[in-house]
Amino acid sequence: MKPDVDCWLELAHRLGIEIVAPFNLELSGVEMLFTALLPQFGAPAGMVVDADWAVIAPHESSLLAAGYGLHRSTMSFSTSYVYGALCKCARKLVPSACCRTCPSLGRA
Repeated sequence: MKPDVDCWLELAHRLGIEIVAPFNLELSGVEMLFTALLPQFGAPAGMVVDADWAVIAPHESSLLAAGYGLHRSTMSFSTSYVYGALCKCARKLVPSACCRTCPSLGRA
């Protein structure tokens, strides 16, 4: 399993959004595995996310043609950005270790 999957699932739970992690997809007979899909964000089919662009790049044209958006993101970056904006700790970015670190969001 990809390392950020648990954090993406925790993020979905805490924010009440849909995230499919890990995200398995087959297009034109080619099987692909990405860290996550955010179906409510990005392009019409959602945003495919993986920390390693080398995982996304070989499938870029087929994903775009199928209506997916693409984003290289590690959970530490995404967590700091999202929780920094939502954190009740007032103007303090959450440490980027994992999504479970912000005391204002529980499970400190």
